Amino acid sequence: MKNPEQELQVASEFWDDSARCAELDGIWQNQTLLARWLRRLVTGDEEVDILSSFFLRHLDEAVGDVLCLGTGKGSSELQVLSFGAAHRVVATDISARSLEAAREKARSYGIDDRVEYREVDLNKARFEPGRYGMVIAQGALHHVDDLSHLYDALVETLKPDGILLFDEYVGPNRLQWSGEQAILVREFLAALPAEMRLKDDFTPAGSEEMRRVDPSEAVRSADVLPVLLERFELVERHDYGGCLFGPLFGTGCLKPRPDGNLSEATLRFHLSLLWEAERSLIESGILPSDHVAGVARPRR
Repeated sequence: MKNPEQELQVASEFWDDSARCAELDGIWQNQTLLARWLRRLVTGDEEVDILSSFFLRHLDEAVGDVLCLGTGKGSSELQVLSFGAAHRVVATDISARSLEAAREKARSYGIDDRVEYREVDLNKARFEPGRYGMVIAQGALHHVDDLSHLYDALVETLKPDGILLFDEYVGPNRLQWSGEQAILVREFLAALPAEMRLKDDFTPAGSEEMRRVDPSEAVRSADVLPVLLERFELVERHDYGGCLFGPLFGTGCLKPRPDGNLSEATLRFHLSLLWEAERSLIESGILPSDHVAGVARPRR
């Protein structure tokens, strides 16, 4: 078993490699139709994304400085500054290569003078007390082992009226889905046309394999919300799904993009059936939502 420093290096190298990709095909929220339906579910408008809807509902003016956690290739800070939600952004990531890509994107959009990039391990991070009016975590918190330390650091660094915006995977640790969830995923996969599938069986990686490839992936995802609620109160919460789509796209069972053998209408039909099935499973309590977006304020 690797020590924490070795696991940190493995995770950093994994995300350095991922940063070379133009996009992460396994992210189900990036699929065109699903992205539109997801926006409609959370924001009420297919054209308004989750982060922008939070800005519209919770910001009356620019908050000054914003902290972006796990920025990846730089989408969050670009959106923050384009919207006018902040004057300046500090963006962090564990991956040096991702930060290089983010800096290049910032330069190309002419915002590099308003963004500071930091290579940071969120398990050990400390930030300037009372500096930030807003912290944004999109797919970052579920990579953190020491959630108590991070949340304490965020409470300390937020201004008295500051807010945390998050959009996170909160399902089972290390993507070890329950037997019932795995059975349902397999049944729905088998019902989809062969033209949509890359694999005919759903075989998720075991916990040790997940740890070997990326020790940070979903390391304590099931604790993201419970530990958060010890230090923050929720202002807004959206349990938006992913209990079927996450496993199907995340394990490479479904094609990330349709090919010429499947019409747009047929694809829409089958994805809409799967979408409605997932909503029904969540609303009936058969499966929990694996993804949650929300707004929170520190408990003072």
